Amino acid sequence: MDTARNDLWTPPLPSDGQQPFQSPPAALPKGNAWIAWSLIALFVGVMVWDANLVEPEPADATASTQPDKASGASPVDPAGEMMGRLLVGVKSGLSPETVASTSELLLSQAETLREGPPRDQLSYAVLVAEFEGSKVGLERLEILESKFDEPAEESGDVWDENAKLVHKDLRLIFEANQRGLPSALSPEALKRLEKELGWFGKLAPLTDGTADASGRDALMSSMKNVPWALGGVAIWYLICGLAGAVFLVLLVVFAVTGQLKHGMASASPCSSVYAESFAVWLGCFVAMRYAVVQQLPESMAHLGIAINMAGLFFATGLALTWCVIRGIPWSRVRVDLGLSLGPQPIREIGSGLMVYATALPLLLVGGLMTVALTALRDRLAPGSPMPSHPVQGALMGADWSTIIQIMVLGVIVAPLVEETMFRGALYRQLRDSTRWLGFVGSALLSAVVSSVIFAAIHPQGWVFIPALASLAMAFCIAREWRGNLPAGIVAHGLTNFITLSLNVLLFSQ
Repeated sequence: MDTARNDLWTPPLPSDGQQPFQSPPAALPKGNAWIAWSLIALFVGVMVWDANLVEPEPADATASTQPDKASGASPVDPAGEMMGRLLVGVKSGLSPETVASTSELLLSQAETLREGPPRDQLSYAVLVAEFEGSKVGLERLEILESKFDEPAEESGDVWDENAKLVHKDLRLIFEANQRGLPSALSPEALKRLEKELGWFGKLAPLTDGTADASGRDALMSSMKNVPWALGGVAIWYLICGLAGAVFLVLLVVFAVTGQLKHGMASASPCSSVYAESFAVWLGCFVAMRYAVVQQLPESMAHLGIAINMAGLFFATGLALTWCVIRGIPWSRVRVDLGLSLGPQPIREIGSGLMVYATALPLLLVGGLMTVALTALRDRLAPGSPMPSHPVQGALMGADWSTIIQIMVLGVIVAPLVEETMFRGALYRQLRDSTRWLGFVGSALLSAVVSSVIFAAIHPQGWVFIPALASLAMAFCIAREWRGNLPAGIVAHGLTNFITLSLNVLLFSQ
């Protein structure tokens, strides 16, 4: 290709004067891909099983046996709380006439709360009172009261004493609202509402029609940013998505016409070692997740994010060290895995922005598939909890210290670590082992396999695999096009930054 004529499409050359293939092939270790992939399959299977097939204990099932732990109470489903906040925020930007005509449609988005455990159902009653008035909220409470004495094996619900007390508190609130009077709940009752229902407990005494106009104005003032935030993000995605669609078409055209040369270095004879390296990293990741973070005592819960960051860096360092221990020179590891900034680092940053835009039309396709899978899941298992990432729950009402930690983890640590291991080590091994399929077949298969694994180990569950995998496919395009990792890291970090920023704006304190 004539780089002077079309320098935009030129992949980066190895930087820092590296000579990546100085060592003769015979001196390099071959590795054992079969053992490595067996371990990878095992670790991925454990995480998929845990995220999708292990049934959590019912939220209130321990109430009778653990009265010392808030009567078995557990927080309302975080995804349900997020949806509730979004719905109330959207409502704050609509006219009363529009709310009246769309309340049923809006409430249908909170179906998982209506079908969830008792505290979710009580939260749904609060939403009903907010959107359709206290009278309808009372009717909803009457339906819930009829479940009090049903056997748990029939209804699937365990209405402990705290849940019944919250039900009583909500009845007093809604009845007072109907009469235009303050609810006059005791401070203990108000604290109980907040403890048992979280944000919905704050909303309950301040639902539409409350006599406490100043309290409601204070609560709703924090929700006024929701329509603006959603509108701004929609415009951002629209503009970037259109630009990404154009760029994606150009990539395909240049690839088909032979003007786009991929930046991946030639096959490495020791690529199987990179499968071993990924297996080492994934094993450490699983151990950290299940043996460390999930076992933290409550007194150390605030250290979870910091431990996650340290654990990810440790696992990545160990995985890269494994390559050197196995006999691969570090200079070659860097080139094989794309650990270089290229001769023009600024160009790699610009390429990352282009890759981010390219990811959006792919995300649209993956998102539509996720919507279809969600509908299928709801049909097969009605009332299934809405999938969400634990980070979203951590952001609910988080202070700035927690927000900064989460942003560092999501925007810096995760992109560095995940691009190094997935698009560096794993993608390299897949591409080298499938080159017999030709460039298109090898690149496509490698991208699909690595992207599905990337999506599967995330905790959102199987319905989110298409959406997450579509993002990972874009990062694979960055790896294939540029030959190194910075463009993918930039695109990955920007994706997480936009998502986390929106969550912070909508759901933090």
